[in-house]
Order: sequence, then structure tokens, then C-alpha cells
Amino acid sequence: MWILKRIILIASCFAVVLLLLGLQKHDYVACPDWDIYVVDQDGMPISWIGVHVAAGDPKVEDQYAVTDLRADAQGHVFVPRRVVRASRIRAFWGVLKQVPALAHGEVNANGYASIPPPPGYGYPNSGEPGEGGAYWYKPASHVVSRVIFYRCTTGVRRSGCS
Repeated sequence: MWILKRIILIASCFAVVLLLLGLQKHDYVACPDWDIYVVDQDGMPISWIGVHVAAGDPKVEDQYAVTDLRADAQGHVFVPRRVVRASRIRAFWGVLKQVPALAHGEVNANGYASIPPPPGYGYPNSGEPGEGGAYWYKPASHVVSRVIFYRCTTGVRRSGCS
């Protein structure tokens, strides 16, 4: 009988330690410092263009934090670092919530910028520089993205050109 009581005592102590460690708060980077440069095919800045930014960490957030920004005169947009403070249990639960999605589940922080082309410009074609757009995955301390728009010309099919 005393062996069973000792096992229950050790298991209880272990559970309390795990619970205390799980409740401990931790900083999760939901968006690093992010510089986005919007330029044309010649490298000239496209100024005052609207930029829709979405970023988040699915482990500790249920949805992306979204914001609409505007590029400055040099075609530059700065998205400041955003940190979410959450318990390790919350992060573990966030990972478990992704399991039903299997291959489509996401547990790493990521972000993207959606930028509609200005009049007279279109998106890069496959294989052209700038084709990937502005995004990041698994944040570093600082991310730099360069979005390139191409002038609409006759004879060249380009998404975004009418």
C-alpha cells in the first residue's frame, strides 16, 4: 500500500511541476521588423501605394493581425515587430488545433503583403524577378522584401494589366 501512495505522490509532484512550467509565459514573435520596398522593373520606387499586411503566429493567435499601410515617397513600408506573450500550454494547444488540417496545418509564424498594382502596371510573370511577392516564414529578427511591378506593354500578357 505504501508503494502505491509513493507512486501517487511522485506522479502528483510531477504533474504540478509540468503545470507550473506550462503556465509560464513566453514571448512569441508574431511579426518581425519588416521592410517592404515597392519598385518598378527599373528599380524606381512606386510611392504612396496601399499595402495590405497580414501576419501572425498560429500557435498563439486564432487569426492573422491585419493592417493597411501606405508606402512613403521612396516606395518603402515599415511593419514594426509584434510580440505575443502566451503560456506554453496555449502554444501547445495551438499546435494541437492544427492536427485535423494535416498537411495544410500551420504552426510557424508567417506573414504576407498584398499590393494591388497601380494603373499601368502588372504583376511579374513566372520566372521574372519579384515573382514571389512580399512574404516571410519563420521570422528572423528583421525581414526585407522587394515587390516589383512591371509596366503594361502591348504584346506581353501580364496579370494585373487590362
